[in-house]
Amino acid sequence: MAENNSLNLIKSLIGNLSEEKRNEFFNKLFEKDEENIQDINPIKNNLISKEEALKQLSDSYLNYNETGDFKIGQYLKWKKGMKNRYKPEYGMPVVVIDLLKNPIVSEEEESYSPYFREKIDIVIGLIDDDDEFVFIHCDKNRFEPFELKNYDKDTI
Repeated sequence: MAENNSLNLIKSLIGNLSEEKRNEFFNKLFEKDEENIQDINPIKNNLISKEEALKQLSDSYLNYNETGDFKIGQYLKWKKGMKNRYKPEYGMPVVVIDLLKNPIVSEEEESYSPYFREKIDIVIGLIDDDDEFVFIHCDKNRFEPFELKNYDKDTI
């Protein structure tokens, strides 16, 4: 599971790169051995400029802080670059099950975890890989409305 979280974090950090630059990054990533993996840095490896990295960081901050006025039963999807969970996949619709009036603060103990003190204020429902309807507790700032007219089941 930690491996998936690391991969998802890397994907979210480089999500705004072109496909060519992303492939170049992953090729360099897997060329390194485990001891040198911390040396992989998109800026240091000239995959993106410092300006591009700062713009991506600024855009992500603004995107995260755009809050939606969601309703129970509404369909949502991850905002671009905001996916911090294994499920749902990008583009996959979920349904709002509950909006928590009193957010829960994640009790993750490791401060380097993306879940450390995360605000959990929405419960979403989705169909998992076993075709079971499951609930996941998340941060609603990471979601946006899902529009059926833009739905492409092949992107899930």
